[in-house]
Amino acid sequence: MKEEKSSASLLAQLHGYESSNFQSFEWALRVSRSHLTLERKPTLYVYHKDQEAHRGFQKFIKTIGSPKEVLQAQRKSIGTAVYQGLRIPYRTQDDKYLFIHDHGQNAIQSYRWKDDTAFEYCEYLHMDDLKESELSDYLCRDLLPLGRRLFRYMKAHEESGIWLRKSKRGVEEIYFSFPHRPQVDWLLASAKGALPTPMHTQMHPYRKMCFRNVGLSPLSGQETRLSFYLSVPAGARLPSEASDLFEKTYQDYMEVPGFMAQANA
Repeated sequence: MKEEKSSASLLAQLHGYESSNFQSFEWALRVSRSHLTLERKPTLYVYHKDQEAHRGFQKFIKTIGSPKEVLQAQRKSIGTAVYQGLRIPYRTQDDKYLFIHDHGQNAIQSYRWKDDTAFEYCEYLHMDDLKESELSDYLCRDLLPLGRRLFRYMKAHEESGIWLRKSKRGVEEIYFSFPHRPQVDWLLASAKGALPTPMHTQMHPYRKMCFRNVGLSPLSGQETRLSFYLSVPAGARLPSEASDLFEKTYQDYMEVPGFMAQANA
């Protein structure tokens, strides 16, 4: 299929760069009341302090057709970034994304574009001073009980990984970050009685997957949705096509029935 060639061709280009430049891949499982989908937008992250690694990253961004403002933002942050991330489109019609998190900043910059003519900017805001009573200002009502439980867990463990994705349209998603990468099973147990039953049921086959971040749909959203963001190490062998990336992820987790069938659908 033509749609599948977009990601495959971009991933294949990575073989021209040092694999050590790319520290991890990330993608997502999204679950709503009616269905579960695999978010086929693999994202590369560069964590190296080595400026040459970031310059190699910039060279790659140039090859995929990026606006000059995006290239300038990436170049400007080479010496200041905690990490830079690039989301590769799986399908031709999907957007590309650049993420930049600079040292000492409570916001992650994000640029979204299709070609080199225009881009859209948004921010991921770290809400370290958010109060539990304020969650209702952001979260959709169906997920508010779960959001409150996750919030209380973070406060009890002195964690502060709550982020808002905000664009010119307003808040688009609320994220809870868990660096220890718990299993989905842990969240399902925490969400017992606080998550709509259809969503709980759909996640059950994936309960042994480990996630780093979970996104909850906002108050303004048209759909109640959870997004689990999965990370796997890039390793020495970079994937050459989309199916190779899914196979690599599959090998990094415990076997899940039907996982690869859905990934390749």
